Amino acid sequence: MSQREAATFHEVSLDSIKNWCTERSTPPARVIEELRQLNQQMMKSALEFEKQLSQSDNNDEIDIGDCAKHAANNRQFWPCQSVENRVIALAVSMADTYGQKEKFFTFRPLVMD
Repeated sequence: MSQREAATFHEVSLDSIKNWCTERSTPPARVIEELRQLNQQMMKSALEFEKQLSQSDNNDEIDIGDCAKHAANNRQFWPCQSVENRVIALAVSMADTYGQKEKFFTFRPLVMD
């Protein structure tokens, strides 16, 4: 997540984010809690998505571009594209595809209107 995206996510100024990153000031406890909750949700969604990938049949191709749609179906919305991409990367890196014929992952990002 970029500093600008973090400022939007936490509803603070970009200068506040920059000050926290350079240790000029300490972020409030609510910001730490928001990040903790975001991290927990990212891991939960990545594990759910990883399970789907690992249990898929031996198709030659698995479309992972539905991660945002999957999250939206669970009423979870990522604060920015980079966070969604991180969830996808975690799921793919954890997917147990060993012993299955070679799988090819494709990615088509969901465009939000």
